[in-house]
Amino acid sequence: DGFEDISFTYGPALSLGDGGWLTVGAENAYGNSGENYYADGDGTPPAAGTDVVVTSVPGAPGETHTITFTAKGRRKGEWKNCAYMTGDTFFGTNIACFSGVVE
Repeated sequence: DGFEDISFTYGPALSLGDGGWLTVGAENAYGNSGENYYADGDGTPPAAGTDVVVTSVPGAPGETHTITFTAKGRRKGEWKNCAYMTGDTFFGTNIACFSGVVE
């Protein structure tokens, strides 16, 4: 259907957590993107039978993103610059190197 989703349903035995510190939500593997359904008294705590669905839209196959930067040469001569890129949409590190000459 073009969407990524995670869903979970709560059973009949619910509490508001230890000392009222219940958190319901989901986040990505890196912990830098997510959403709370309920957190520490904010929102509506799930009731028995509540379905919680977290939905996202993945990037399109072959989709591109452009990363720009500016560099200033301080000395004449050859140079090589490598960018090491990581992201939450792929695993590992993508390395792109460029070289040139400052005249």
